[in-house]
Amino acid sequence: RSFGHFDFQFSLFLGQDAQLQGAEPSISRKRQQRGDKLLESARARLAKLEERHPDDPSLASDLGNVLLSMKLFGEEVPRFERAVRADPRSAIRHYNLAICYSKTQKPEFAIAEMEKAAWLEPRLLRAYQFIVEAYKNRKDLPRAVFWLNLLADADIVPAKERAGFMQQR
Repeated sequence: RSFGHFDFQFSLFLGQDAQLQGAEPSISRKRQQRGDKLLESARARLAKLEERHPDDPSLASDLGNVLLSMKLFGEEVPRFERAVRADPRSAIRHYNLAICYSKTQKPEFAIAEMEKAAWLEPRLLRAYQFIVEAYKNRKDLPRAVFWLNLLADADIVPAKERAGFMQQR
């Protein structure tokens, strides 16, 4: 089957309109500036705390989230790596690290971390979406289908959407 058909099935399976994915809501310039100011303030405060408590994985994770929100890709990677080392059973920390790796052109690391996130928290739909898209983009349909089957078996998508997807497969 074509990847276009596969992509359509995936969007139906998740109950999402594929055209809406990735669309960012528009925000006023004033709100954006206020948000940027708040992020910069949070960054400064967390950096000071991190200086006093360099081994605190929660601070590392929080500062990593702020840096990620500021789109300072690369600076947040060591923070999330530290957070993952401190709590390797945290799906959200693996997820965040995967996002960082994807933004710093390390796709293999990104996929590996996102797979860990999905294994640790099978209800993390965004992780499955990331993994399937990554394998689809690599033209690795068997792996993409493997992860879709795991999602179907996880029984976290409403039965109506799951049934429609399975019939089309």
